[in-house]
Amino acid sequence: MKYMNKIILIILGLMILLVGCRKTWEATQKDKTDYAWEKYEEKDYNSSLEWFHNAVDTDPLYKDAFNGLGWSYGMLMELDSSIKYFEAGLLRAEDENLTISVESELLSGLCFVYNANGNDSLAIVRGNAFLANYTEDWTFSHDALLNYMDVLITLASSNFFISDFTESLNHVQTIRNHLNPNAATFEPNISTVVGRQILAEELESLRGILSQ
Repeated sequence: MKYMNKIILIILGLMILLVGCRKTWEATQKDKTDYAWEKYEEKDYNSSLEWFHNAVDTDPLYKDAFNGLGWSYGMLMELDSSIKYFEAGLLRAEDENLTISVESELLSGLCFVYNANGNDSLAIVRGNAFLANYTEDWTFSHDALLNYMDVLITLASSNFFISDFTESLNHVQTIRNHLNPNAATFEPNISTVVGRQILAEELESLRGILSQ
């Protein structure tokens, strides 16, 4: 009996020792960001904002948290805040452990938000930087319906609004060929008012197709 009591005391002592030595688990900036993206994908943008901000508080250099803040504010139509965090994210280094290019999502997001905010020149700057580094197989990692062609149609629109009709037409032709390689040639006379109107109508038509 004494022997059994001694064994029990030893076991209890070991358990107390193990509990005492166990470190308290704390969520990392990546843990918080991953959870925030889950809320984003559920379209709970207020919750995603809260968790992305928590991630930035944990690590002010974590690029993907700034990325998430930009997208979340953008979805809430708080465009100035969206731009602020997207631009801040561009200054942070990539996380080598991530399989996605956060830079691509920051640049595409800025193209969309600057366009929506009426700053077409900066939409073009960021959109062109995106095109220079990423190919037609690009898809936003948190919304598979958002892809390279959406960036291209946004660029086409911004180019149209600054009266660069040639570049706008080039983007429209690329999109048309992507959607249907056998499509009829689209070459309106953009030196005329009528030709520009035709281009504008095609832009709206393609935007509708790509949004489906």
